[in-house]
Amino acid sequence: MTIVQFVDLECPACRAFHVTLEELLRTHPQDVSLLYVAYPLPIHRFALGAARAAECAHRYGRFREWVDVVYDKQDSLGLKSWGAYAKEAGLPDTATISACATDPTPVGRIEGGLALGKKIHVMGTPTVIVNGWRFQYPPTKEELTNVVEAIAKGRVPFDTTTH
Repeated sequence: MTIVQFVDLECPACRAFHVTLEELLRTHPQDVSLLYVAYPLPIHRFALGAARAAECAHRYGRFREWVDVVYDKQDSLGLKSWGAYAKEAGLPDTATISACATDPTPVGRIEGGLALGKKIHVMGTPTVIVNGWRFQYPPTKEELTNVVEAIAKGRVPFDTTTH
């Protein structure tokens, strides 16, 4: 099954949910795939730069490492250089990552994520969708596990008889 997560790398709620998601991926590695959709909010000064750099990290095969480091050191955004984050994420070319973070050229995947989020009325981050089932709020570890297990067993993950 696929978990789609609209994320802002400067968002504290996204950081907290990231821990929940990583635990789920460790316990259900064969059942779940994850799709990050960049959704940098304009209220977060460094979110767009972090998303841009994440796209470059992806080209080096270090996307997950980038996300882990940015969330882990989120309180240092704006205080540490993008190159320092890149080094911690094991990226070989810190200068390129720094350039990516500050390049004003639109990035297709980020622009696409923002457009999709607007189209489906994403109101904040993280917005979490599991196999088309959208959570109103970021799910707890227990809620997410229950949904994943229900879908894996072919059951409807939510009670659809109540409003």
